[in-house]
Amino acid sequence: MATTRRPGRVYLSLPREVLGEHVAHTAAARPPRARPQSAAPVAVNIATLADWIAAARLPLIITSRRPASA
Repeated sequence: MATTRRPGRVYLSLPREVLGEHVAHTAAARPPRARPQSAAPVAVNIATLADWIAAARLPLIITSRRPASA
C-alpha cells in the first residue's frame, strides 16, 4: 500500500518478543548511516519541522508517554 500509485497510510507492528530478542554483534555489521545529533533540538530543525507541518495537507502527530513506574 505504501508504494502503490496512490500511497496510503502504513502501520508497522512487531511482537515484543521479536523486539526483545538478543542479537549477537558481528564484525560484518554495517556501520550506522546516521550521524549522531545533539540531544537538544536545533532551532533550524524546529523551523523546518514547523514548515513541514504547516504545509501538510492532513498532518497527523502521534505522541505518547509511558506512565511512571509505581
